[in-house]
Amino acid sequence: MSDEGAVREAEALLRLRLMREEAARVSMARGREREAACRRAVELRQAQIARVRQSRREMLEWLSDRGMADVPRTWPYAAARLAALEDELERAEVELVDEREEHRAATLELEAARAAWLRESARRQAVEQLAAESRLDLARGREQRAERELDARPMPVAWQGA
Repeated sequence: MSDEGAVREAEALLRLRLMREEAARVSMARGREREAACRRAVELRQAQIARVRQSRREMLEWLSDRGMADVPRTWPYAAARLAALEDELERAEVELVDEREEHRAATLELEAARAAWLRESARRQAVEQLAAESRLDLARGREQRAERELDARPMPVAWQGA
């Protein structure tokens, strides 16, 4: 293959590697966004659980302190509220488990996408180096041909007079 053909081939391969690297970068960005969204969902769920536990604790404290005198009258309402808080807490804890699993999966996908991007980046760099070397070889070859052509020309003979 000619030097010019090698340069064209290396540049075509470089364009391909650039596209693959960009696709891997986009995939990594999507993975980063998904991981962040999952992390936020876990944090929000943990905050919800903390609020429900705090509400439950406050209800129990009220019933055992200031509201004790009203227990006979308020117990049906308080019991219903406690049951609703228990139900909400249980559902939130189950959802937290699912969201943590989803976060773990998103983290693993992000790590895989990051590794793929690093691989594609390294491949692109190797092809960039190959393309640069091919262009340099082409330039050297042209320079050597020009020198050979210059050396092959007959030198004009100087005419000396008497």
